[in-house]
Formats: sequence, structure tokens, C-alpha cells
Amino acid sequence: MANLNTLTLKISDFLYQLGSPKPMERSRLLKSNASSSYNLRSLDLKASDVIAIANILKSENQKGNGYVTSISFSFNHDLGDLGAEALSKSLPNSLTEIGLVGCEIGDKGGLHILEGIKKMPHLNMICIENNKFSEALKNEFRTYSNSKPHMLIVV
Repeated sequence: MANLNTLTLKISDFLYQLGSPKPMERSRLLKSNASSSYNLRSLDLKASDVIAIANILKSENQKGNGYVTSISFSFNHDLGDLGAEALSKSLPNSLTEIGLVGCEIGDKGGLHILEGIKKMPHLNMICIENNKFSEALKNEFRTYSNSKPHMLIVV
């Protein structure tokens, strides 16, 4: 649990330092209810904020402190391709669920996410609908999903 608390504290502190009401309230919730699940939905995070969180995840994962089973950045409309690319390189392999609904991710970021999830052996579900994907990329996600019957990909 100490490792998890380190990650939780770092993400919580970052959210608090953003200084706006939604992230500050989520910061308090994270500190009061430490778990391996991170709900970072609808916090008006910018791509630069998501990149900073991705760097925290990557750093803590490299130290062995990155155990996360579920993470959602859904409805952070400014996440975009830059945030998606950073996340694809930093999300821990322990993840079973990812939420990236309505994040204004285009094909470039979507391709990074698709490649990233292929390296996650425990992933059971990713919800990534309501983004700016072409039909071709949606079909790539569906094809991958068909090759992994235990995995639900909502695109």
C-alpha cells in the first residue's frame, strides 16, 4: 500500500496545485480514498496537465510504485493527441480498464493508444468513443478487439 500511496499523493498534489475547484476537490477525494483506481474524469485538464500526470505515472512505474488497475481521463476535452501520446507511453501494464471518452483525440493519438494497449496483458476494457477517429482507425480498434475476445473496446 505504501507504493500506491506514493503515486496517489503525487497525482493528488499535482491536481491540487492546478488551483481550480474540480481538480482540487478530486485531489482531496484521492487522498481520502486511496485505491488502485483513478477517476480523473471531467476535470478540464489540458494536454500539458495530462502529460504531467503521464510523467508521474511513468516515473512511479519505473520505481515499482505504479500499480493502477483503472484510470479514466474521459471528458477532458483538451487531452487531444498530445495527451494521448504521452499516456500511451506511460500507462502501467497493470491496467484492466481505461477511459478516454470524449477527449478530442484524433487518429494520431488514437494510433498511439492502440499500440500502447497491445502491450497491456491485463487490459479488459477501454472506452474510447466520441473522439475524432476516422472509420479506418475505428476498424483497426475493432480488428484488435476481435483478436482479443476477453477485451471490450468501445470505439
